[in-house]
Amino acid sequence: MSGPAYFDTPIATDLQSTSQGQMRTNFSQANTSFGVDHVNFANTSGNTGKHNWTTYLVQGSDPSNTSGQDRVYAKSVTYPGGLGTFLELFMLQENNATPIPLTGLNAKIGVASSSSLFGGGLYISCGNVVASTGGAPVTFARAFPHSFVACVLTTNGSFSGNYWYTSGTPTGMLVFCSTGSPNVNYIAIGT
Repeated sequence: MSGPAYFDTPIATDLQSTSQGQMRTNFSQANTSFGVDHVNFANTSGNTGKHNWTTYLVQGSDPSNTSGQDRVYAKSVTYPGGLGTFLELFMLQENNATPIPLTGLNAKIGVASSSSLFGGGLYISCGNVVASTGGAPVTFARAFPHSFVACVLTTNGSFSGNYWYTSGTPTGMLVFCSTGSPNVNYIAIGT
């Protein structure tokens, strides 16, 4: 996006005949630049100024949290296990310093704890825990805003005993096993 052709127009000593053309050029260039992401001001359909789409500059890190402002931004994320680096969108709400992932491969099974937000307010929290006969506590990477719905558990390898979860809440659960201490992967669903 380029700036106006005449930065110092009008100056105090300009006659209208001198600066009028320069000002028209500036407004024309501003309308063209604004029209990249928006319906430009020359459009008389009633959509003037509305977004066609949004374009985000890629941030090197999460922005600071500002009172009274929510922020949506783009950031490059490198995923483990050779999945690659991708440009993802995040939201930072005012009064909440934890970025909310809006896109991406954020929920990854087999890591300690991760989560993803899907359209309509559906959240998935994934991770793994070493189950115990007394119940191993799991704290979700991000608490479900409203409720815990269900969970699927799997084990790595050939564990022959039983395993289950109880006490599912928006913030976590307990994972039990009948014997031993198997490594259990979980996928919890909530809203």
